[in-house]
Amino acid sequence: MESQKVNALMFALGKNIPQERVYELQQALISAPDERYGILAAYPAKDPVVVTLMSVFLGTMGIDRFMIGDIGLGLLKLFTFGVCGIMWFVDLFLVGKRAKEKNFAEIMQRLI
Repeated sequence: MESQKVNALMFALGKNIPQERVYELQQALISAPDERYGILAAYPAKDPVVVTLMSVFLGTMGIDRFMIGDIGLGLLKLFTFGVCGIMWFVDLFLVGKRAKEKNFAEIMQRLI
């Protein structure tokens, strides 16, 4: 892929993936065909900050887990009020990282 396109995608997607995976994504984008640019440019990455804020305010209902696609854990939190608040508290620290990991996995899958 052209370097301008790679730079544009890295700017748009870089903050929504784990920091330790930025180089891996950049190398994958460089070796990807140009046709993938449109697919990746339209990718609606989940913002980890928004997911974390949803966890703070609506985490006991599992909204944060539903947002990132963890339906099973979202249902568990919904029906147990965040497993009596324990899972809600743990997710305050982990759900943002999980959103970044999910973004990275989905981006890499769209590159294939």
